[in-house]
Amino acid sequence: MAPRSPSAGSGPEPVWPDEGAHSEVGAPGARQEHFGGPPPSAYSGRVGPDTEVEAAAGSGGQSPEFSPKQRSSPPQQPSLPSPHPSPPPHQPSPTLAARARRYSPTPRAAMTERGATPTQEAAAGSSGQGAPSSPRSVQVVDLDSSPSTGSGGARTGFMVALDTEPLVRSQERTRMIMSRALDEAIVAQVRALVAREVTVARREIEVAEGGAELAKIARAEGFIRKREMADIERRRGELVETFEDTMIKRHTINLHILTAMAAEEGVRTTTVAFIRELDDHSQELDGRAQELDRRDRVLRDAEATAANSDVELRVCEDALAERERALEAARQVVGDREAAVIRAEEDSAMRERNAAAQEKAIAEREATVEGHEAVIL
Repeated sequence: MAPRSPSAGSGPEPVWPDEGAHSEVGAPGARQEHFGGPPPSAYSGRVGPDTEVEAAAGSGGQSPEFSPKQRSSPPQQPSLPSPHPSPPPHQPSPTLAARARRYSPTPRAAMTERGATPTQEAAAGSSGQGAPSSPRSVQVVDLDSSPSTGSGGARTGFMVALDTEPLVRSQERTRMIMSRALDEAIVAQVRALVAREVTVARREIEVAEGGAELAKIARAEGFIRKREMADIERRRGELVETFEDTMIKRHTINLHILTAMAAEEGVRTTTVAFIRELDDHSQELDGRAQELDRRDRVLRDAEATAANSDVELRVCEDALAERERALEAARQVVGDREAAVIRAEEDSAMRERNAAAQEKAIAEREATVEGHEAVIL
């Protein structure tokens, strides 16, 4: 039967451990369920009696150093039959009440005895009794929620709270929450030990009346309780070291996340610049394409003009050939005329020579005639 919260009753009640349960902090089902990450009440800004009851229920029971007979023994009743009268269970003796007050300190006093810092004491005072919940939203990320085969399906991963506040403040708040959870677990175990001490005190009364052998058993139980307290302190140191390792891992994960975000932002910026450059290059290519289209049209117009010029040139060449043929015919006609003129000139010269010869012959004939006439005369 698990111990009830302080608000459920008016006085300390005995704690009857279950069969095979262990009161050590490192027992399976108690540590891994409660210390696998920050306690559930850490994310609501309040650590109240419910968390204390859960911690006490998860860590209540006998020590692993008990004898097998004590482990397998059924839960004992509040009062055993005795031939001698004993005080009622609901009215503990002043000695037992003093022991209960001594072993059930307040959270602040427990933290002061263990050497807590003023920051942790302030956190314990502000987060325990009716502290308002934080208005900021906290996102919880389970880094490893795979079930553990050795703890009966308990979660063994670390719970990481990603807050929008700076890393240092988040680390301090998480450290205070974990310290508060450890303190509550220890207080719950101390209360369980106090309740068990009440039961042991009642047994001691009966043992003192019944015999010295039960007194030896009670002293052995006191020795076992001392060893349990030593184990609790040792386990607390181990849990603090585990918490520091968890915070280091969390900072490493945050650094990886920030590095990935920076790399993503760089890739995004590079992609935007590359897209802008591609757009500029595309616009430039569009301008060049338009210029090439315009030059192509101009070239086509020039080719059409050149084709028309070729046609005109061919027509001109044909006309020139016709003119050359006509000129050749005219030259031939002129040559024929020149030849005819030359022949006519030659005929005229020949005629002139013939006329001169005839005139000379006539003159000779006249001279001859005149000579004859002169002779005659």
